[in-house]
Amino acid sequence: MNKQGSTLLEQAMRLQQEGELAKSEAILLYLTRKFPNEADYYYQLGNLFFHSSNLKKAQKAFQAALQINPNHTDASIALSVLYNDVGHYGAAKKVYQAAKGKVELSPSEHLMGDTHLKRKFALKHLELAEMYLLYEQLDDAMREYLKVLTLDATLVEARIKLAKVYVQKGMMSKGLYELKKAKNDFPDSDEVRMALGILHFSQGRVIEAQTEWEKILERNPHSSEARVYLNISQTAGETTLNELF
Repeated sequence: MNKQGSTLLEQAMRLQQEGELAKSEAILLYLTRKFPNEADYYYQLGNLFFHSSNLKKAQKAFQAALQINPNHTDASIALSVLYNDVGHYGAAKKVYQAAKGKVELSPSEHLMGDTHLKRKFALKHLELAEMYLLYEQLDDAMREYLKVLTLDATLVEARIKLAKVYVQKGMMSKGLYELKKAKNDFPDSDEVRMALGILHFSQGRVIEAQTEWEKILERNPHSSEARVYLNISQTAGETTLNELF
């Protein structure tokens, strides 16, 4: 990838983050025409189409990336996820097995390869969940977060985000359970304790909230976020959920 292509790709990705999908698409289409042998440009174009629910174009773009570079694992994963989403399970399995074979370099690396690929699939579903959450499609976001955790339960960010989606859907007990379970699994995670404290406080359980934030400050006295919330809890009454969580 040359400097011009890299610069334009960065611009296209930035435009996507700003919601300027048409402009981003125009740049990516230009890149695929200007540099037809660069698989990454087709892969990113496929991602844009996929996130825009233009699945036929996304499929063609991912396939084009793999035709250029059959070892493009990210394109294989994206294509497999797409096939799964539209119910083409046989095709999804075939693409997955092909990608898995590319990752596994030797029999002794079987477990490493499988774990690596599952992490990549998990991150792709996490990316989709974030997109759905951005557009407040909570049911779709919830399903994607659950897929993430099925593939890789160590992704703490997904545990926290899933709990927040539960809360936004009014499923308070499920949100609380998810965060408590995450705290049990990752007792040293300040992010989990922070989110749990905020949820406690939003529901009027001030002492429980303060306990979580104090635990963070015991390990990390310089945590300004924990200190701010602790100060708020000491000076304010019950805070509504929408204000914090």
